[in-house]
Order: sequence, then structure tokens, then C-alpha cells
Amino acid sequence: ASCLKFTGGTYAVAYLMGNYYDSKATYEKLFDWTDEHKFKTGKYSYKEAVIDELATASPSEYLTKISIQVF
Repeated sequence: ASCLKFTGGTYAVAYLMGNYYDSKATYEKLFDWTDEHKFKTGKYSYKEAVIDELATASPSEYLTKISIQVF
């Protein structure tokens, strides 16, 4: 087991509907948005399952929150 502490601050957030592992396009859109709005990004991103296999049997219904710290 491990423990992760989120740092305070402002985060750009995007949601991915569908398979948790198919996140490349969502990350690209999120980074495009941060570039367009002249944000610098932190070193880490965070993926949080909002709706996963415990809530639905269909991967197309999974919902994942992706957060990146911005400055």
C-alpha cells in the first residue's frame, strides 16, 4: 500500500467517458486547453475513477476524472 498527498492549488480537470485506459485523447485535449489558456502544468497528473467496474459492467459507461495542476 502507499499514500499520495495532493498538493493544494489550481487544477485543470477533464472527464473521460469510456475505458479508463483509453485516456490519450483526453490528455491531449486537456494539454491543448492549458496551452491555449497560457497555463504551465505541474509534474504529475491524477486519474480518479468516478464510475468504474464496481458501478457498471460496461466499460463504455466508466467515468474518469483527470486532473493536472496548473500555474
